[in-house]
Amino acid sequence: MPIEHNTPEELAKIARYQHVISDATAHIWAYMSKRADTIPNTISELTEEQLEILLDIESVEEEWVIDPVQRKLISIVQWEED
Repeated sequence: MPIEHNTPEELAKIARYQHVISDATAHIWAYMSKRADTIPNTISELTEEQLEILLDIESVEEEWVIDPVQRKLISIVQWEED
């Protein structure tokens, strides 16, 4: 069975696609991180807006990071319980 090789045009298309995905991912991650800055370090009570931000972050992280252990390690939101 012969080995298939990508043409230079296909390789360029793949590189552009990877660049677009990388940029979009970095932009969305930065946006979520900025939104998370509105959450206080110590939480006694959340506003509806703060809860929505946390749920949005959780939703995106669950979609992008399948492994729950890894997701917990790299999450924008880090929890510490007293």
